[in-house]
Order: sequence, then structure tokens, then C-alpha cells
Amino acid sequence: MKPRLVAVIDHRMAAMFTGLLLVLLGILLALPIPFTNYPFGALLLVYALALLERDGALMLACWAVGIVVIVVFGVLSGALAAAATQWIGGLLA
Repeated sequence: MKPRLVAVIDHRMAAMFTGLLLVLLGILLALPIPFTNYPFGALLLVYALALLERDGALMLACWAVGIVVIVVFGVLSGALAAAATQWIGGLLA
């Protein structure tokens, strides 16, 4: 690790975007979906490493992987919630 693409780390909008992704990953980390804590935890650790080492290239990779993970697991958790609601509604009807 070495400082690369430091402008990505230092830019204000990049810092806000990184913060937004970290908050969304934290929310998804708290969801009780089996076996999802590992990718979220690993991604949060890599974000921390990129910030500590001021590695903009690693941060760009984290952004790409983070967006994919948020979209995939966000859709998955929404689908699971809808299926659970439908299943519970069927039990009560």
C-alpha cells in the first residue's frame, strides 16, 4: 500500500460519497440475513485500509464493489422481507 490517487481521498464529494456507502453498508450489516456479515465486514475493513493508507486506487475499487454489494443485498433483503410478509399473511389468513 502506498498513497495513490490522493485527490480521490481528499476531495470533499468523495469523502461524502464514501461516508454514504459506509452508512449503507452498516445498515445492511445489521440486517439478519444469514452469511452476509462476512462480505460487509471485509469491505468495511478494506475501506478502512484505503483511508488509513490514503490509497485512492483501492478506494475506487471499494466504491465499485460497495455499490454492487449494496444493490445486490439491498434487493435481496427487500425480496426476503416481501416473501416473509406474504408467508406470515398466508399463515394468519
